[in-house]
Amino acid sequence: MTISLRVVGIFYDRSDIPDSGTQTVKDVLDYAVKNPGSKDLPSDNFKYITSITDPGALMKPSVSAFFSNYASNFTSPTSRLTYLRGEYFLSESLVENPSYEVWQFYVFDANGVPMIPTPRISSFVDVQVPDGGRVVWRLVKILAAPNRVPTVYRTAFGLGDPSQAVV
Repeated sequence: MTISLRVVGIFYDRSDIPDSGTQTVKDVLDYAVKNPGSKDLPSDNFKYITSITDPGALMKPSVSAFFSNYASNFTSPTSRLTYLRGEYFLSESLVENPSYEVWQFYVFDANGVPMIPTPRISSFVDVQVPDGGRVVWRLVKILAAPNRVPTVYRTAFGLGDPSQAVV
């Protein structure tokens, strides 16, 4: 069976990565860097950058940015929308203002069941990908503190007077 890799937001999505039986999420990414395209994906360049974002925790690298260049226009397999050829890049933003953005990865088995790593917070360099598995990366925004809810949403949520908000 083969391994699938998807990086949401830069439209990198392929399901033809050979399974060596013992690969980690990092191994899957490294394969994609060395072999960026496939018959269904016109990417001629795929890269990722790592950093150690929390030296007190894992002391292992985490992904901080993804890049893919598409040599021709392509259709998203998810939305079926056509996107223009060119460079697609997304990165983390660890500046808390009032939120920050980080890359998170998810590993699924061949049946699409999420695999929860142990320990729960694990580096992509250690997490194994099962035979026929799928790796999905998403850039997520996380609040670092309370924030103001825009008036249009306060009204929709029925939250009342903005001067009563605790932020």
